[in-house]
Parts: sequence; C-alpha cells; structure tokens
Amino acid sequence: MRAGSCSLTPTRQLQIMVNSLQAQLLKTGLVDEKKLKQAQRAKKKAAKTAPAEDTGKAIAQARSEKAERDRQLNQQRQQEAARKEREAQVKQMVENSKLDRSGGETPYQFVSKNKIKKKNLLTEKSSNKKCKTKM
Repeated sequence: MRAGSCSLTPTRQLQIMVNSLQAQLLKTGLVDEKKLKQAQRAKKKAAKTAPAEDTGKAIAQARSEKAERDRQLNQQRQQEAARKEREAQVKQMVENSKLDRSGGETPYQFVSKNKIKKKNLLTEKSSNKKCKTKM
C-alpha cells in the first residue's frame, strides 16, 4: 500500500509520517486508526500527568533542601549563642575576681637617674588625703 492510496486526510498522513513506527504498524494492518488514536490519547494523558509527578518530586526536594538549610542555620545560631555564653561567663569571672584598688595601693611612677621607677603608695580613707610611702 502507498500513502496516497489510503483514505487518510493529508494532515493525518503527515502525523503518521512523523511517527514512523505507528505508520509502519498501520500500513501492515497490525493496528487500525482507532487504536492509534487511543494510543495517542493515552500518551498525551501520560504526558499531562508526568509533570504533576515531577512537580510533586520537585516540591518534595525543595522542602528537603529548605529543611537542610534550616538545620544548618539553626546549628550556626546555636554555635553563636554558645560562643556568646562563653564570652559572658569569662567576662563575669573577670569582674568577680577583680580586686578593689580604691582604698589600697596606688602606683606612682617617677624618674630617678634617667630611669623610670614605680612605687606603690598607700592611700588613707581619712578626711585628710595624704599619701604615705610604702617601703
């Protein structure tokens, strides 16, 4: 059989020529035009549902990626909070162990024989604010 002798419309002949396997099956008589149309409808239907499945997969993948990013951000925030807590503890330890020098010795630096020397002077908390030298 030749393509011109079939009772198919020209557009249908073009569609069949494009899909050579279907054309061969139709020419050999293994399938008729009704089954061919049914197969094409099934193919179109499968093509429409396939993107929906892909979309579902893409959504699931996006959710898992977002969850992973959220976990990483949460871990970074926890590390930052732990670092700040350690810094606060160190600062508190320094403040608690700081010595009160308000009523104690006051360093006094002076020059003697071209050298800078340092002496600690005791200050009294009395009304007369004189300094005594501690030697």
